[in-house]
Amino acid sequence: MNSPSPFLDGTRPNAPRRFLRIGTLPWAVFLLLIGFALGILVAAATRPAQPVPIPPARATDVRVVLSDRYLARRIEQDAHGMGISHVRIRSAPPSRLIAQMQWTAQFISIPLLVVAQPRAVNGQVQLRILSADLAGVSLPRNVAQAIANSVTGSLRRPLGKTARVVRARVRPQGIELDANYAGG
Repeated sequence: MNSPSPFLDGTRPNAPRRFLRIGTLPWAVFLLLIGFALGILVAAATRPAQPVPIPPARATDVRVVLSDRYLARRIEQDAHGMGISHVRIRSAPPSRLIAQMQWTAQFISIPLLVVAQPRAVNGQVQLRILSADLAGVSLPRNVAQAIANSVTGSLRRPLGKTARVVRARVRPQGIELDANYAGG
């Protein structure tokens, strides 16, 4: 019974092939690393951008935002004796406030449009008049500045008498004032 074996060369006809031959393992590791790298790149590219906070120029004791509605009420109350009424304020960041109002003299009511810029000067908040039109006619700056000066006290009122304003700027919702307090 010594019949010759059909597998004389030592191989079997239906033997499973080896997946991990010499030379295949480095390629598999290489492809795995490329897959990880591509995954990281895709994840980084599709991640939404994070908002970058804007740091304040310097630390202050208090930050107050005076809304457009508050400013309109204050202007109407403070300048009522000058015939000013129906005040509407619109913020135009980064530096302008646009005030539309009515000026009444005797029985005539005329539209008044004032464009102003709030700023901090020597610890005080001031409104600098950029332009003023009464029924489409430009007013002299000193006339418009008189209206602005009557309102300036209203801007300081929420901060108190001891506040020193260090920055005034226009935001979409109104004027933002940064102030420090003496001795604090």
